[in-house]
Amino acid sequence: VFEDFDDGDSLNNFAKIHPNYGWYVSQIGGAVFTKPDSISAFEQLLDSSEERGKYLSVKFDVGDSGMVLIGSHIGEDTAYFDMSSLKAVRVTMRGDGDVSFALEHFKEVEENHFNKALWTTKATDEWTVVEFLPGEEVVMPEVYQVQWNAVSKEIALFSIFMSSGTFLEVDKIEFVGVDFSLSQ
Repeated sequence: VFEDFDDGDSLNNFAKIHPNYGWYVSQIGGAVFTKPDSISAFEQLLDSSEERGKYLSVKFDVGDSGMVLIGSHIGEDTAYFDMSSLKAVRVTMRGDGDVSFALEHFKEVEENHFNKALWTTKATDEWTVVEFLPGEEVVMPEVYQVQWNAVSKEIALFSIFMSSGTFLEVDKIEFVGVDFSLSQ
């Protein structure tokens, strides 16, 4: 389990083995987070229930063409990890818009742009487990979306992009087939 948010801190579970800078947020093209309306601490992005424990919970307004991003460094800034053994990215989530999940390469190809393997789905208002498989990513090189095998040996970032809808909640993120204790 890469992250289940139950510890309530801004570091993903991988930080127990390898130091990292944890989770961050970004508002792009006029998009804004509306809950929380200002993000000064990661804990503001969390909610909880008796059934789920703590989970990521955000509301946003993407406007006409904006996007919000929630991401996490997998390691420190210059670190990257061989995730070529990945069998699936499994996410427990609910929401009301288009959401993309990406594993991004460590090398910046343009300011704040990284080649990435990216998968897209439509969130529903019921808690759902969604599974993304290597080989089924959306390939669009003009926007830095490449095949999994082009980046899989040097992954540095995990990102969630929301380009429509008004809310997203994520309870668990799993990288099936990846043993981070073996990563360097």
